[in-house]
Amino acid sequence: MLISDDELNQLVENVWQTLMGCAPSSFVPGAKPPTADEWMTGTVRISGEWQGTVSVSCPADLVRQSAARMLDLPVDSVSIEDMHDALGEIANVLGGNLKSLMPAPTRLSLPEVGQPSGDESAGRTERTLVKGMFLSFSGDNHPFHVAVMQSHGPQPAPHL
Repeated sequence: MLISDDELNQLVENVWQTLMGCAPSSFVPGAKPPTADEWMTGTVRISGEWQGTVSVSCPADLVRQSAARMLDLPVDSVSIEDMHDALGEIANVLGGNLKSLMPAPTRLSLPEVGQPSGDESAGRTERTLVKGMFLSFSGDNHPFHVAVMQSHGPQPAPHL
């Protein structure tokens, strides 16, 4: 992997600060997958010289609050579509920033948003967790998980 824990942490902090207007209060390196049904995950694929995925997982409440901030809406006015758009945009911006650090040529897929499945690798190429972290946000106190997974083998072509 071409990125250090510190670089990944800084990338996530910068993207969150830019999109949400506030920085995460702390982080703990780790790679524990979300297990609760109320979590949502946004994922983008990177393909080319480096192949893998960037996944952003967080509780639905945090996604709703994030969508409200990003779209300048009251929290109770945020629709599920707004939530999907917001989480997809967060994953897309994180993935795009990470892609720029990878050897060229690389391409980024369109984001996919949904609830995490119990076994992310079922029916897919073998993947290895190469970087991950948990972040807690001041005030909200919600965990926020970013995982960068390197793929071993062919991946589906990204959407252009």
